[in-house]
Amino acid sequence: MKSFANIDTATNIVKNIYPNAIDISFIEHGYDNLVALVDGKYAFKFPRNRYAYLRDEYEELVLRDLDSLTLLTIPKVLGKDKNPYYFITSFVPGDHLNTEQVRNLQVKKQQKVADKIAQFAFAMHSKLSVNKAMDQRRKLKLDTLKEEPWIIYFENKLNKITFPNNEQNKLAKEYYTKWKALTYLTPEVVVHDDLHNENLMFEGTNLVGIVDFGDTNIGHPEQEFRQMYRISEVMLDMVIQSYGELSHFKLNKEASILWAILQELAVYSEMLTNTEKNRPSYFRAAKNLQKWLPEGNWQIPVKDTNNFATKQ
Repeated sequence: MKSFANIDTATNIVKNIYPNAIDISFIEHGYDNLVALVDGKYAFKFPRNRYAYLRDEYEELVLRDLDSLTLLTIPKVLGKDKNPYYFITSFVPGDHLNTEQVRNLQVKKQQKVADKIAQFAFAMHSKLSVNKAMDQRRKLKLDTLKEEPWIIYFENKLNKITFPNNEQNKLAKEYYTKWKALTYLTPEVVVHDDLHNENLMFEGTNLVGIVDFGDTNIGHPEQEFRQMYRISEVMLDMVIQSYGELSHFKLNKEASILWAILQELAVYSEMLTNTEKNRPSYFRAAKNLQKWLPEGNWQIPVKDTNNFATKQ
């Protein structure tokens, strides 16, 4: 039976491998992983349960397949062990810009960031094999554990849930139906599937790195770029244009928008069901839904409603 590290075990492992380390700091990575950062150079990822272990195994395989990708800095796998399981990657330097900071960049700078994201996504999609990814996921049994496919996740969060008012309920079902009816002219690819601002690393206003490949999955480019719509339509337009020129496929912008709306509807539903309206993800979803679908009268936390208009 596989064992998993606690913070004391993880500390001993890190110190044994890097005995001369000056700074070792631990951060929580969701509920499933413990991450140790060493001297701003190395990152250890310790899963806390079997599900996290299987996802980390898959992430490690993906990163190894992307090892030669140089367009942007990504984590490089440096080592691993099996009992307790962990893997070590290079640390990706840079700063995070929040959504407002990216949205407030000059249009040309937003377009430059979006163009780089499109180039990175095209390189990643071209390099990774869908058949190989399917085989790896099947062997690890990822899709039979906690990781629900999107179709099941959206069905459970949108179609089987009653929203707080009739208009919200109507919109959730309407957009879920539209999403299910989507057709694509683009092929399936292996997507990063989490290209939001917290996984983008900047030096000043220049995008220099991308992190967190733990949600890598199989999907379409339109799915990949849904996060751009959260930031600005300028960025979504540019990433679709640039990716289309590189791939010679015509991307469906409305599909990316539908993906963005459905994900926020599902987050809103999930946070309400779990009575977690104090979570930043709930506030983000409520704000975005109020901007995109104002007829729903989404429940934005009172402390932030006074600033809502100016923030948008």
